Amino acid sequence: MKEAPLPEDILKLGVEGVNRLWREAELRGAGMKRAKALVSAAEHSVGSKEAPEAARMELKNLLNDIDVYASRMEELLRRIEEKLKEIPYIDNLLAVKGIGMVTVSGFIAEAGDIKRFDSPKQLQKLAGYAIVANESGKHNGESHISYRGRKRLRYVLYEAAVSLVGKNAEFREIHEYYRTRKENPLKKMQSVVAAACKVLRIFYVILTKGVRYDPKKLLGGIRMPQVQAA
Repeated sequence: MKEAPLPEDILKLGVEGVNRLWREAELRGAGMKRAKALVSAAEHSVGSKEAPEAARMELKNLLNDIDVYASRMEELLRRIEEKLKEIPYIDNLLAVKGIGMVTVSGFIAEAGDIKRFDSPKQLQKLAGYAIVANESGKHNGESHISYRGRKRLRYVLYEAAVSLVGKNAEFREIHEYYRTRKENPLKKMQSVVAAACKVLRIFYVILTKGVRYDPKKLLGGIRMPQVQAA
């Protein structure tokens, strides 16, 4: 964008020029094939060609703004990391594959001092993940989460569950188990919510007891019924 912000600039560079810029920037997945596709797209561009210098200037300013905000974000994350190091057992959380600093900082910011909770159920209620019975109409007797709690905390836990299901083998197995078990199989969204509740309980145990994440213990609850059934 900095070197060739407009289609006509891309055409001037040509395929070789575009590929050269990408190599110098050490971009992953870039190559002649993608460079040819970009140049072809520039050839068939239907964008406005009026006031190109003004357009280049505006794009330059926007890119400079992005650099400024990126720098601020790096500084903010650095300070957050320093603050998190002051909290006991944070390293044990960050050691869990699929859990990053942004997730942990979001959780701490919303939950506060974890020691003020006597059990993970209280924390689950704060997040709006408490299970309540539905006593209305045709759904009488069915259960669902309350949604009465801190929306941001619920979001952080949900996003953590999505990340873990995608990157963590144990959570992926749990997610698959919830969706395919013979009794009360869950829909995809319900399974992710169930995984989010498990994330909450893991965070609580690690931060209050100082234990390390144990994949075998995590999977023990779902593998034991399967072994018994077999």
